[in-house]
Amino acid sequence: HPIKPDDPPIEGLPCDVDAERFVLGSVLLDDNRFEEVGQLAVDDFSVERHRRVYRAMRDLRDLGEGIDRITVANRLRERNEGSDDDFSFLVDLDTGIPQVPHLTSWLRILRKKSVLRKAMLESHKFTVECSLRTTEPAELLTGYQARIEALNMEWVLAEGGISRVEDIQPVFAA
Repeated sequence: HPIKPDDPPIEGLPCDVDAERFVLGSVLLDDNRFEEVGQLAVDDFSVERHRRVYRAMRDLRDLGEGIDRITVANRLRERNEGSDDDFSFLVDLDTGIPQVPHLTSWLRILRKKSVLRKAMLESHKFTVECSLRTTEPAELLTGYQARIEALNMEWVLAEGGISRVEDIQPVFAA
């Protein structure tokens, strides 16, 4: 599918463009599927154009509108994020999707790549902060640890894991 030069993911960072495309394409084919993908964050998508499409989908859902190629293309124009080939780009998002979409698997792939990408970006940021030598090491380490723990929590929650003791109390309440 056509991705413009300003769209490629940052070189070398984990991504799966086809999983992103199929997640978005599944929603375009059946907007009820948005309920399954609505917990994603915009930055879970590695391609900027996919981020814009997902943002438009979220806007439409928040407004109580249907989600399809026409409404998404229109929303992109309303947000001044549209381009001349939006409709053909949206058509290409579902090209090659299996008849029985494996949305749960694609979401897992997308979330995994997103967390890995964020971890790499946090590590790079930490490296830059260390090389600047403008902050005390203890403060740098504490900040980095907090950001990595937040990423770990994001991963645990995305995988349906237990993150707090309070989360397991209902299991014993029965």
